[in-house]
Formats: sequence, C-alpha cells, structure tokens
Amino acid sequence: MLFSTSPVHSNLTRALFSSTSAIDAHTKRVHVISQNLANAHTRPHHKDDLPYCRQVVSFKSAYDKYLKTNLVQVHRVSKDKTPFQKIYDPHDPAANDQGIVLEANVNPLLEMTDLMESQFSHDANIKAFERVLSMLQNTLNLLKPS
Repeated sequence: MLFSTSPVHSNLTRALFSSTSAIDAHTKRVHVISQNLANAHTRPHHKDDLPYCRQVVSFKSAYDKYLKTNLVQVHRVSKDKTPFQKIYDPHDPAANDQGIVLEANVNPLLEMTDLMESQFSHDANIKAFERVLSMLQNTLNLLKPS
C-alpha cells in the first residue's frame, strides 16, 4: 500500500515525530547545560553544605505503538559523580578546618563542548524536519488538481 489511510502512520509523518522528539530532548539537555554553566563557580554558604552538583542528561529510544516509530526521550537527569573542586580559601565562611572550600564540579569548557554537540544535533533534527515537511508539501502539490 503506497498511502496509509491515516496520515499519522505514513513514513514521512513518522519521520516528523522522530525529529520533533529529538529536538525536544536536546532542548531539555541545553536547559540542563545552562544550569550547569550558571552554577560553575558556586560555593556553599556554610561549611556543612555541599556545592552545586553537575547534572548529566542521558537519552533513550522509546517505541511509540500508536505512531509505530522510535522516539527520542530524556531517560534521566542524574548527578555527575566527579568529585567537587577543592579550593584553599581559609577566609571563606564555608571553609573547613584546613581552609578548604568545595566548589561545584562543573568544568565550563566541558559544558561548552556539550552545548555545541547538543546544538549540532538540534540543528540537524530541525533540518531533517524541514526536509520532510518540504517532501510532504511536494506530495500534496502533486495531488492537487491542475
């Protein structure tokens, strides 16, 4: 069968849903990366508190039975297990007895690299979405009576 009776089940519309799910997942990843960057050099206010802990996004593929296609979803946002940075600053109110203050385990260079990677994936999925939309429009134009 060349054409499905339901537009949701056509190959082109399934491609739109796949691209859209990936765009959404990468948008959430960009949000988490932005939070990491905003808290990169934060310290706790009290010596018993812990600093901000870097968050890491992981994705998963999920099959949608109704759409009959795989979609990208955020699997989880978890805390990075990298140790906190130790800074010697005995005058900081959060310093321990040895004058060490814990600082967030966020590496701005790594976050910027992750941000660029996520942006490339986001842009690629937008391009795929636009191409599929163009193919659907061309198909509709072929079906129009002259």
